Amino acid sequence: MLKKNENRNSLLLWSEYIEIESLSNLKSNAKNTFETLLVSSSAAISGESSIFKEVWYFIRSYIDFNIGLQNHIFKKKEFCQDEILWILIHVGSKETFAPYLNQTVKPTSVLKAVSGFKQFLDQELSSLRNSDPVLCYCLDPRPYLVLDCIKCFAFLQYFTQGIDAALQIYKNYSVFLEKKINVSLKRHILEQFCILQTELLNIHTWNSISSIKPLQSYLYESINRYPSNAVLLYYLVKLRNASSVVGPTRRFFTKLLKNQNKVQPVVWIFALASELSICYSVLSQKSFETDQLNTYENIVSCWGIKWKIQALYEKALASESYCFIPVLWRSYLKYEILNGETSKAKGIFHEAIQNCGWSKELLMDGIKYFPEDVQQVIDFMIEKQIRIHTPLEEVTLLMEHGIQET
Repeated sequence: MLKKNENRNSLLLWSEYIEIESLSNLKSNAKNTFETLLVSSSAAISGESSIFKEVWYFIRSYIDFNIGLQNHIFKKKEFCQDEILWILIHVGSKETFAPYLNQTVKPTSVLKAVSGFKQFLDQELSSLRNSDPVLCYCLDPRPYLVLDCIKCFAFLQYFTQGIDAALQIYKNYSVFLEKKINVSLKRHILEQFCILQTELLNIHTWNSISSIKPLQSYLYESINRYPSNAVLLYYLVKLRNASSVVGPTRRFFTKLLKNQNKVQPVVWIFALASELSICYSVLSQKSFETDQLNTYENIVSCWGIKWKIQALYEKALASESYCFIPVLWRSYLKYEILNGETSKAKGIFHEAIQNCGWSKELLMDGIKYFPEDVQQVIDFMIEKQIRIHTPLEEVTLLMEHGIQET
């Protein structure tokens, strides 16, 4: 695609290409490609051409790559803060970019970059405020442009003045957007603000000696506003996994699940994920302490976690709104298999196919966990006219295994 003339100058495509290089462990090549493109785009940046607006996404993608933040998964590692700051200053001040060679960053350059960020954001927010409502925010590229620029601005403040100054950027612009922009865009932008601020707090928490409480409190507040946001819920469960304190998160999910206006299928999934992570951590800890691999059932039963997880599954699947979600049934089925409850798992499987008989993955789980009942599953599939592309050799082996078991 990049060889075509119309795509050769597309920074959006180049950013994806750089990400592919980085995922392929060609990080030096990715860095060289980025610097070459930024040098070649310097004229467009200083001249405020249309390519300049693509630069923000390009820079944001590179920050994520450099820090180790892809798909909202942050891996604690050493990264060159001065190098990122060097790039942000040159883009913010619209100066000709030169690769970073351990140069000293001047305070005047930082002030000039801050002024440039503010000026550009004022222009874009003004056009966003005066824009006509659109059918869907995804059809309008301006919100994404504003979000990319604000994230870059927040990182500039974070690297120069600290976390408080960076958080103040998000606070100031969120207050402005709350009052000034169209309702059709407001929810999406403010929700993305919460994600970006969570990312920043997460990076700060794991790269400095600081408490997890600010991040935890902000996650509680954000999820109460946007309970169906999977990214925020993911960060909350991840934060709970890193802590030995389970009470606050458990109480938060209990309260959230009681609120019928806020509860969504994704909330049940992450509430279960949180409890399962507690269960697995207890399992590994007890196995380590006793120097032997105790049975899964004994460990989780003595802590009472087993019954809480089962109660969560039963409550979720008893609802007419959630009993048609295959991932809940599959997760419950796997949990009982790991727990050694084969007979109960069979009952769950038969109940699951009554509600989600169209799910091929669920049927494959039944064949995998209960090879002795493979003929019953095949009969069900024939009755429902469901076809799964599975080698006949595997089916034959499963049926032979089932005959031997019986």
